[in-house]
Order: sequence, then structure tokens, then C-alpha cells
Amino acid sequence: RAEMLFRQTPVPQYEIARLQLVKSNIFRCLDRLEDAIALASASAETFFRFGDRKRFLNARLYEAGALVRLQESQKAIDLYRSIEQEPSIAGTVTHVQILHNIAQCYRDLKRYDVAVEYFARCTAEFELLELDTYIPKSRWMLGTTLVAAGRTKDSVPVLRQAWNELENVGLTADAALAALDLAEALLVLGNASEVPSICRTLLDRFTRAGMTSSAITALAFLRETVAIGQVTPSHIRHVHDFLRELPGRPAHIFAPPMGSLEG
Repeated sequence: RAEMLFRQTPVPQYEIARLQLVKSNIFRCLDRLEDAIALASASAETFFRFGDRKRFLNARLYEAGALVRLQESQKAIDLYRSIEQEPSIAGTVTHVQILHNIAQCYRDLKRYDVAVEYFARCTAEFELLELDTYIPKSRWMLGTTLVAAGRTKDSVPVLRQAWNELENVGLTADAALAALDLAEALLVLGNASEVPSICRTLLDRFTRAGMTSSAITALAFLRETVAIGQVTPSHIRHVHDFLRELPGRPAHIFAPPMGSLEG
């Protein structure tokens, strides 16, 4: 109805482009991703013709976001890189978020070395902007991507710092996941000496924070496997994945992996 009314105005194209962007966002929420992409692309072209750079960039970001959701990572990268050097966003959070999205797309494509470069840039630029919440999350992603790239030794100091920073900004759940990523990396490197203290620290943090009994049960299981010398990277990954999914499944009960405790 709005589009029909706008078409009765003398110059309807600009207002229709704004409307298309709203519809694009709605379609994205409804998982009608191809429709969302088409509308965002059309609105971007109109904003470009009218010289509205701000809305043009916004439309391109909508389009790229829908491409990511559609798992069209390379197309999303191409779109993000086409606006990466836009002067109006230089030195802004938007610019760093674009770098982060590019990094995530390269990670999805398993091009880990390139993803590492972009995550490193993100972390450095978030530090320059003094965005305390963004810094540890970006560093955490850098650490896990280093592991994926086969650079596990390089990941250890990065993950250790990310864990401390996440705790300092009060992101207890994310800090625990980063700590488990660190413990897993240490085990892969054959350095298990620090793993027991990591498990004890996490269990203490979760108990004092009043976390769910399922989360505490998962960490207690991990502490037990460490205590009897049977902990493996797969045990840590099992607990890590359970804790990561727990917020969306609060009633989920922890179950140890099959054959995890052998006499």
C-alpha cells in the first residue's frame, strides 16, 4: 500500500528505495533471503543515483548480510570489499565491522590465513577506537582462527589474553569458552600442565556466578577427566560445544561423550 501511494508522488524513486530497504530487512527476518538481496541491491542503485552515500552504504551492508546468511561467502566478500575503502566510514566502528565480516567470510571459506590477517586488523583497529567489548571478542576469533590455520602455538598467547579481557568486561560465558579453547590448544601442543588450573578456575567462576546446574555438571565432568589423567581435546570440545549451545537450550542436560571414562 505504501509503495502504491509513493508512486503517485512526483518523484517516487527515492521514497520507494527507502521502502525497499525496509522490506529487505523484513524479508531477511523471514528468511526470504533472495528477495531481501534483490530489494537491497535495487535500493542501493537508487541511492547511488541520488547521491545519498550513507543510505547507499547501508543498503550494501543489508545486501551483504543477506548473502552471508545465504552462505554466499565469496559474493559477500566482493560486496564488502567494494565499500571497504569508502572515505565516509574510515576510522569508524562500521569500517572495522566490515573487516570483521570479511574475516568471518574467509573463515567460512576455510581460507584461514587470509581470515587471520583480517581478524588481526580488526583487533588492532578496535584497540585504537578503545572499544573494550569488541576487542576481546575479536581477539578470541583471531585465536580460534589461528588454531584452524594450523598455527596452534601462535594461538596460545592470543587466547590467553582474550580470556582475561573477556572476564574483565564481565562476559563470563564467553570467557569460559575462550578458556576452553585455550585448554584445548594446550592439550594439542602436549602441554597439559595448565589445564587442571583452567578447569578449577572455570568451575569456581560458574559456581560463584550462579550458573545453571547443567553448566556446572559439564565443568565438573571435565575436572574429573583431568584429575584421573584421561582428558583429551575431544573432551574439552564436547564441554565447549555444550556450554556454547546452552543459552538457547536452557533445559538441556549434560551427557558425557560415549566411552569417555574408562577404568
